[in-house]
Amino acid sequence: MSRHPLLVSLLLLPLLGAGCLSISTAPKKAAGGGVFQSTDKGATWAQKVALPTAKGVQSISGVDVTALAFDEQDSKALYIGTGGNGLFYSYDAGESWQRSSGMPAGNVTAIAVDPKQKCTVYAAVGNRLLKSEDCSRTFEVVYTDARNAAILTALSVDWFATQNVYIATETGDLIRSNDGGATWTQVHRWDAAVKAFVISRGDSRKMWVATSGLGVSLSEDGGITWQDLRKTMDTFDGARQFYAIAEDRSAPGHIIHASRFGLLESADGGHTWQKVNILTPPQSVTISALAINPKNGKEIYYTTATKLYKSKDGGVSWATSDLPTTRIASVFAVDPNQENVLYLGVVAPKQ
Repeated sequence: MSRHPLLVSLLLLPLLGAGCLSISTAPKKAAGGGVFQSTDKGATWAQKVALPTAKGVQSISGVDVTALAFDEQDSKALYIGTGGNGLFYSYDAGESWQRSSGMPAGNVTAIAVDPKQKCTVYAAVGNRLLKSEDCSRTFEVVYTDARNAAILTALSVDWFATQNVYIATETGDLIRSNDGGATWTQVHRWDAAVKAFVISRGDSRKMWVATSGLGVSLSEDGGITWQDLRKTMDTFDGARQFYAIAEDRSAPGHIIHASRFGLLESADGGHTWQKVNILTPPQSVTISALAINPKNGKEIYYTTATKLYKSKDGGVSWATSDLPTTRIASVFAVDPNQENVLYLGVVAPKQ
């Protein structure tokens, strides 16, 4: 994989704006968007939006970030999907970005990097799945749904058997390829949009699907059979209204579910749930992003439109801080190799 570090000399060149890729002088609370990085677990933030070109350093501060993925072999390699501007990648932990010229300009809803083949990257754009095997230089379409409404909403590569690729749709489908995208079969269909799909890091045969209005479903046999977990969640009003879901990598099977109710956690894969005590009453906030420290499951982060909430003790107590931007948090991630490093992607508020 080639690397594209930001040269110090480029910082001396004039900053040029270009359409949606506009630069803004960053006040204490940045008006622009793109990506923000913290190297001290959210205490301070820096906007990471430099886009080196032959004409000088431009910026991705104008893009809406809709997806973020790490290369698990090298977490300095980052990929972001955007709303309408395609895919960008960084090989130096966000210090500089490159636009993937092989990707169409469109709304990228999900990204996945093959955990064992670092130059193999998948990206969902509309009702299509694209695949690159040359570090994002070129992409080919490996799946197209005949229904325009079947927007791809989630994407995952099985970490154990990486030829297994899963995509989920707005029309309620979970679809799998057993050969890296060459052929596809339907795994299951729900009567609601699939919003998230998670493969357990303890056993890749265990997986969760979160749907819009139907709660969470669990499979423990690679998708052959599914258990509806709604009954275990329905004692918490609003729990079916999904916002985000994450597994604790340090304790596989421990999951946290963000919903209209607030936060719920399960230590047994979703068979039973309990309330996570957050600072706001149930059904009072919209959670826009959720993350768990992959090395310490007691460390939980979530964002609302304007605030970052962080707990060091599994939700017993919380610290709050303002987001570093006037935009809305859309994605939030903890670096899998450096737990003090956080990434925040944002989108412009809807008018």
